[in-house]
Formats: sequence, structure tokens, C-alpha cells
Amino acid sequence: MDPLATPTIRVARKPVTTSVAVVVFLLLSLSNYQSAAGNNMLPASFFEGDAVELFQEGLSGAWNQFSPSLGAGAETESALGAGAGADSQVAVSADNVYTSLMILVLVLIAIVLLLVFISANLVNMIRVRDGQQAYSMGGTMSLTLRILKNRYFAIGGNFVLAIVVVSFLTVQARGVGLHQGFMPSQPVKYSHKLHAGEMQIDCQYCHTGASKGKNAWIPSVNVCMNCHKVVKEGPKYGQDEIAKVVAAYESKQPIEWIRIHNLPDHVYFNHQQHVVVGKIECQTCHGPIQEMEVVYQYSPLSMGWCVNCHRETAVNADLYDEIGTPARKKDGKPKTAAEMGGLNCARCHY
Repeated sequence: MDPLATPTIRVARKPVTTSVAVVVFLLLSLSNYQSAAGNNMLPASFFEGDAVELFQEGLSGAWNQFSPSLGAGAETESALGAGAGADSQVAVSADNVYTSLMILVLVLIAIVLLLVFISANLVNMIRVRDGQQAYSMGGTMSLTLRILKNRYFAIGGNFVLAIVVVSFLTVQARGVGLHQGFMPSQPVKYSHKLHAGEMQIDCQYCHTGASKGKNAWIPSVNVCMNCHKVVKEGPKYGQDEIAKVVAAYESKQPIEWIRIHNLPDHVYFNHQQHVVVGKIECQTCHGPIQEMEVVYQYSPLSMGWCVNCHRETAVNADLYDEIGTPARKKDGKPKTAAEMGGLNCARCHY
């Protein structure tokens, strides 16, 4: 065979498709930098530096565009508390950070495989140039596998695999004990949308303990009967659900409501301190309760979630002024709960 002749080389086309996908993915990441440039997307507790924040946001945006069906579930949490004002930030959950890192690892793996396959094809071209028979597709793949079995590739592969496994386990471990989205079926189909939304009944009419002590309290049957001695029929379920309340009242038996929001035993939380002193609205923790037909746990109620709220929410400085405790910064703005000792471990764990 003439070594100068133009040979016909069997080269796989899959690496071309892979390389195009990788390039498109990275370009989409870069295109999101401009939209992310004006936002501080990660709280300081995660990483330091704008570069990491911009990269994470750009990568998340690219993934949402590259795979809408998978990216549709990515959500962000709004900064908590009206006191945060213009300084409020949008916090990206830790799960999204780990997801982005895992996506980055997968992209790097795809690039490595692409380079290895290109190397195998270059060997194929050298064989043709030297007058030898070109490898078939199977032969090229076999050569690629031999390159990948190199001990250095094996060590690197095991290292990457370990990162992926640890990242996955970390995400799963962070969710242990969290019940965000918990929405049990209650013994009576009570609608907060009707009572708190349409009827505009104040939350503390039923949950009277919210302004008086640690617990908000679940209303007893006699509280329900204050209205339902007169109201015997509802707009959605008719008499069926109200009849259950009346039956419990007449039999002097409590309704066995299923508790939704429940903190661990080693965590201390006082409703009165937050509602009366902090002027925190119910919706800050419980979400749009006035729109819920069936109540569910809106917030994660995790330690990190509470800590971020303390970092971002300003205290009621006027109340502190009345008792003679300084609670304002040099510019006159109220300090945050964290600056007033809200990150002290003994505040919630003792």
C-alpha cells in the first residue's frame, strides 16, 4: 500500500456527538454568567468568592436549559423575614450545589473518554500511514479499553468514583430527619384555604398559644364549636366533615389530629419569642398557609435553614430600645438576630 495515498479510515462518530454536547453545555454555562453577575447566589456559609458563586449559578442554569426535564425540579429558597429588606439574598440549597458538582464530574469524565477515544483513533491513523490494516470499530474500542485499563487511569477513575459516591451519600445524609413536604391525611378535612384565606380568620384565634408560650397549640373541639354550633354545612363537603366535629364534641372525645411540624427533642423553639418579640409572620415558616387546602410542611426546618434566618432577619430594635439594650448598628439600622447572639448554641440547644 502506498503510504502517501489517502486511506479510508474507520473512525467512530460518537465522540463527535459527545464533543458537541460538551461544548454546548459549557457555552450555556458561560451564557449564564451575565445573568448571575448581579446576584449573590450562595450564602457565605458555603464558599467564599464571587467566582465560585458565578460558576455554580452558570452551571445550574446551563443544566436547566440543556435538560429541562431534569432541571425543572431545581428550586431556590427566598431570604426569610421582612427585616432583611434590601439586603435579602437568594439562597441556593446545598442539594443544588452538590448536584452541580456531580454534573461537572460527569462532564469531565466525558471529556476524558473523548480524549482517550481520539488517542485510539490517532493510533489507527498511524497504522494506516505505516501501511497496516486499519482497526475495525471493534478493534478501536478494544484499543480504547486497553488504554483505560492503564493503572493511572484506574487510580483516577477510582478517585472520581469515590467523589461521586461521597457526594451522593452526603446529599442523602443531609435529608435524614427532614420532613419537608409532609402532608398527611387528617381525620377531618379542615381547609385552611377556606378558614384563613376566604374567611380571613386570624391564625391565633385557633392557635392561641403562638403569642403566649412555646407551643402554638392545636385547637380543642370546643374552639371549633364556637362557630359550628351555628354553621352546620360547609361549601365543599356539606355536612359530612362538620358532623365529625360535632360528634367529637358530643362524645367529649378529642379529634386525633396528625402533627405536621415537629422539631427534634433536643431543639428549643419558642413561638412567643418569634411572634410577639420578633414580629415574624406565620407564613415565614409555614408558607402560604392561607392558600392550603391540605396543610403540609412548607419549610425544611433544618438547622441550616434556621441559622440562615437568624443571619438575615433584623431584630425588633424598638423593643430593645425600650429595655435599654443596644440593638442598632452605627448607621442606625437594626442588628440581625445573629449579631444579637442568635447563633449561640445554647439559644436552641440546652
